[in-house]
Amino acid sequence: MKGLRSYILLVSLLLLAGCAVNPVTGRNELALMSIPVEQEVKMGRDAYGQALQTMGNVYPDASLNAYVDQVGQRVARRSHRPEIKYSFKIVNDSAPNAFATGRDPEHAVVAVTTGILQKLERSELEGVIAHELSHIGNRDILLATIVTVLVGVVVLLADWFRRWTFWGGGRRRSSDKGGQLQIVIMVVAIVLSILAPIFAYMMQFAISRKREFLADADGALLTRYPEGLARALEKISADQEPLEVANRATAHLYIASPFKGNKKKGFFSKAFMTHPAVEERVANLRGMGNN
Repeated sequence: MKGLRSYILLVSLLLLAGCAVNPVTGRNELALMSIPVEQEVKMGRDAYGQALQTMGNVYPDASLNAYVDQVGQRVARRSHRPEIKYSFKIVNDSAPNAFATGRDPEHAVVAVTTGILQKLERSELEGVIAHELSHIGNRDILLATIVTVLVGVVVLLADWFRRWTFWGGGRRRSSDKGGQLQIVIMVVAIVLSILAPIFAYMMQFAISRKREFLADADGALLTRYPEGLARALEKISADQEPLEVANRATAHLYIASPFKGNKKKGFFSKAFMTHPAVEERVANLRGMGNN
């Protein structure tokens, strides 16, 4: 029943976006609506599998897979849904990182890289897995999908409104006063149509950062050892090897940003980060350990 409600919500959002018509051309210009609704539902159902495929081949070592499954199931028994046997995968990439994907606990996967297994101790690995299980339990992947759709709707509406302002905003009034008022309205509309998508993206990234803090806290509660996750985050952040298949579209999935190099600390840069600063996350975790 919960899965059905998720499908209905996602499909409703897609239909809402797809039914929007360009007020200038009178056409539906949303490319997603060229895909049948049934296929959209199937895409949502198989999203977690597609995410794994983008990461490359799953590591074939049976003993290592058994070790990860043992550690993962031990942590999962303390999770929101201890009766569920979660799926754990190893991705063959030497950069240390991990991610979770799936719309609910029954259809979720936690993936860790070979790099994270080579560079983290067992208590640190437990902290990472607990963090990812918390994302699943909190339905953060479903939330991120909904937010992404809504941001897309805002961007499309802003673009169409800007075009309508130029071409379909009404006829110029005969009086000079009316003409001046229309120019002011046009300028305000253009400014708002430019700012609206920016604020929408900023809201999306802010939600992503807040959910990371929440998953850190929930993960620490699962393991009852915040220091393990704190040390894991420090090691992952300090490692300078970039994740080979990382891209901007999937960056929010990972436990820490997969992009390496100098990180800008300005307010504007932070506003567009998918993850909070590792220093803040570590400080929060160690604060939990001291209480």
